[in-house]
Amino acid sequence: MKILIFSHGTFYGGAEKALLDLIDNLCPQHSVAIIFPDSHGQLVEICRNKGLEVGFMPLGLSLPTPANFLLDFYRLNLDAYLKEFSESNYDLVISNTLATLQGILFAQMLNLPCLVYAHEYLLPKEGLSPHGCSAKFYLKLYFEMASHILCASEYVKSSFGSDQESKLSVLYPFKPYEQPILKSSSTDAVSLLVIGGKLIRKNTHFAILVLKALRLRGVPAELHIVGVDGDGSFKLDRQAQIRQEKHVFISHHHPDPFTIGGSRKINLICALNEPFGLTMAESLSCGIPVVASKCGGPQEMLTEEFLFDVNDLDQCVRAIENILSDYDHYSELSKFLYDDFIKNHNNLNLRKEVINQAVNLAMNNFKKAPVNTQDFWENIKNLLEQPISKNEVLSSIAMVSQKTQNPLSIAEVDALVEHEKNAVGSAVLKDVLQFDVVPFAHSKNMDRLYAGGIGLAIELTAWIDATDKKKILSYILLALEEKQQSQPNSKLKILFLGDGMGLDSIHIGLAGYDIDYLDFENSLMGDCAKLNFDKAKEKHGSLSINFINEVFQTYDAVITLEVIEHVPNPKDFIAFINGCLKEQGIVFITEFFHGIYDPWPTHLYNNENYSFSLPLLMAPYFELVDVNIDPLAKPYFFQKRSALTDEFYLMKLFEERAHLNEFIQTKLRLGY
Repeated sequence: MKILIFSHGTFYGGAEKALLDLIDNLCPQHSVAIIFPDSHGQLVEICRNKGLEVGFMPLGLSLPTPANFLLDFYRLNLDAYLKEFSESNYDLVISNTLATLQGILFAQMLNLPCLVYAHEYLLPKEGLSPHGCSAKFYLKLYFEMASHILCASEYVKSSFGSDQESKLSVLYPFKPYEQPILKSSSTDAVSLLVIGGKLIRKNTHFAILVLKALRLRGVPAELHIVGVDGDGSFKLDRQAQIRQEKHVFISHHHPDPFTIGGSRKINLICALNEPFGLTMAESLSCGIPVVASKCGGPQEMLTEEFLFDVNDLDQCVRAIENILSDYDHYSELSKFLYDDFIKNHNNLNLRKEVINQAVNLAMNNFKKAPVNTQDFWENIKNLLEQPISKNEVLSSIAMVSQKTQNPLSIAEVDALVEHEKNAVGSAVLKDVLQFDVVPFAHSKNMDRLYAGGIGLAIELTAWIDATDKKKILSYILLALEEKQQSQPNSKLKILFLGDGMGLDSIHIGLAGYDIDYLDFENSLMGDCAKLNFDKAKEKHGSLSINFINEVFQTYDAVITLEVIEHVPNPKDFIAFINGCLKEQGIVFITEFFHGIYDPWPTHLYNNENYSFSLPLLMAPYFELVDVNIDPLAKPYFFQKRSALTDEFYLMKLFEERAHLNEFIQTKLRLGY
């Protein structure tokens, strides 16, 4: 059988070692080809040396931003890849880890079964957790599209929460450490080893606190933190500076990490969440005790004396001291734990049996798992093209300009748009002068500008293809898909507040949602939107978008992008949004409270006080569900509270300058 494998990375870490073990078990019976995201890395060379067919696809991870990943995926020359893969006549696709969606997407396009090797347990507010949808929904996508899922532990398997046991099996990632380890000496200082990526999930900065506590209790200890940089590196560096501990050694990578330090070593796992951890098995195999937090995977292999509750400093320090009281005993016990686990769960014959069974189940289950997500993928793909052409947008602006004192031709509008790209804000500034507006201050003249100006339409058209806007809309579509699947018997009704030209409304409407558009009443911008809606309906047929001047119903979702900074009273605006929503209704909102800048004279100075404070402003009415991280905080994602809080009490804290300054400085100092 010919098998195509998608690897999420080229670094030689735990998941990659597990993948190699899987490949070694497949190769005697099957032909294997592997796709990497780039050509550099130790794993690429290892696979080449094994004689595997190696290919490359320049694509990042689908976690933590699956919506952005999908945009990048559809920007690829997919036809060329599909032609190449089809000509190779593969029988099975294997996707290594849950952090790479392209495996299951290509399997779907090629009409092939897909086997997933899952190494992750996705929890909220961790570096790997998806943004734009819940971990549960992300896992559901995988479960529906995969033919079979191999899980790296029972803990990982439990995350799928499914009663379809036949679609899930467990293959623990095991690989004995092959380097000789020194015999211990009771006079040696203890070397604490923290091995792996410096991620928030790995909680590596906690180890510095453990070291400091041990040394203050008279334990001669040193700490070695080894691994590639990640989203926790900043906090780790800050904590190292704060603790001022001289016995901390931080390095990027080491080919043989268990040779670091003296003869008495302890592998310290501080993680908030660890699906299993290959270093744990490697460490025990050579008699190095492991002290680990109760973060999922470690409990499956370690006994109670090696464990501590997550972030429980007292338990952790006492567990280490207990091991040091009789290091040789616990070293032997570590070897026994490894051998016992191998014998009962992971011996060579069992591994081959599990892998063969998983491959057979993936092949046999393939036709039994219809996929219901095709429309969603197409909706993301459609964001890469404008729903109506730029010339049609220019035509709409030119047409409504006939109502002004300075009517414009399409060519003149196009020239203004091109000028706006090189002189940001020039179009709106013309309106500011025409309507005698004082920049950054709300007034009747400012309202006249919104009603009778076309500068904002010129500005929006200049950035019609902005990458960040596509990312924002893809994030929203992902979240709406999850919301829609939670209430499949009724189509979502969405209110778009302040969509200007209406192009975002069209994008979301083309995904099959019912849209009501509400903007500044009787404005030329609204007239542009009406024309654009008509053109979109003529071009695409079924499109449910209604132009409204007043809200008469409640909605499942409200979308308002870069609007609130223009509003004279943001608190009243937020209360209005709350009133527009059904129970459990959701809000996608972005803000531009970034300060006062010349290109944006309609952003109000009085709103500068609320910079990056939307979660506080929204708190009385809404619970923060998620924040997009690329682009950052665009949008915020809120859900309506079942009961309101009494007042904007949180915001008052941030209106006190002394408190705000100390809050920011402290968080930076601590590395948050």
